[in-house]
Amino acid sequence: MRIKVLFSAAILSVILLGCSTTGMVYNENMNDGKKMLKGNHPQEALEHFTLATQMSPDADAYSYAAIAAFKIGDLDRAAQYLKEAEKRGGRSFAYLRIAGYKALIALKPGTAKAGLDTLRDYIEVYRHSDYLMSIEDVEYMWRSGKIDFPVLEKLIDEQITTYYNDIEDYDNNRSGWYGMKNRSRIRGY
Repeated sequence: MRIKVLFSAAILSVILLGCSTTGMVYNENMNDGKKMLKGNHPQEALEHFTLATQMSPDADAYSYAAIAAFKIGDLDRAAQYLKEAEKRGGRSFAYLRIAGYKALIALKPGTAKAGLDTLRDYIEVYRHSDYLMSIEDVEYMWRSGKIDFPVLEKLIDEQITTYYNDIEDYDNNRSGWYGMKNRSRIRGY
C-alpha cells in the first residue's frame, strides 16, 4: 500500500512539474518574442512565437506569430496564423490584434474592396476600446477609399501596441492609462 501511495505521488509530481515547465517555456517564448518584435527582429520573434504556439496553442501566441510573419513579408503564413488565432479565441483578448492585421493583410497594395470591409471591422472593434485619436485618420482612409498603406500600417501598429502596453502596465503594477482611469473612478473625479 505504501509503495502504491509513493508511486502515485511520484507520478503526480512529474505531471505537475511538466505542466509548470510547459507554462514557463510558453511565457519565456512569448516575452522573448515580444522583445524581439519591439527590437525590430521579426524573424527571431516568429521563432519564439512559433514555439509558444506549440506549448500552448492559444489566440495570443497565434496572433503574435501572425504579426511577426506579416513584418517579414510572409502574408500567407500571417493569414494562416490569424485563422488559427480566430479558431482558438476569435473574440478573446487577442481580437484587436487579429482584426488589425486581418485588415492590413487584406489591404496590402493591389487588393480590392474586401480590404475596406475588413478595415471597417477593425475600426468598429478599436472604437470599443479606449482608443487613440489617430483612429480618425484610419477612418478617413476607409471612408475615402484612399489608402496610404505605410501610414495605415504605422497607425494600426501604434494603436494595437499602445492598447496592449497599457493593459500590461495595468496588469503588472496597476499603473499606466488604465491605472489612472481606475483611480479616478474610485476617487470620483
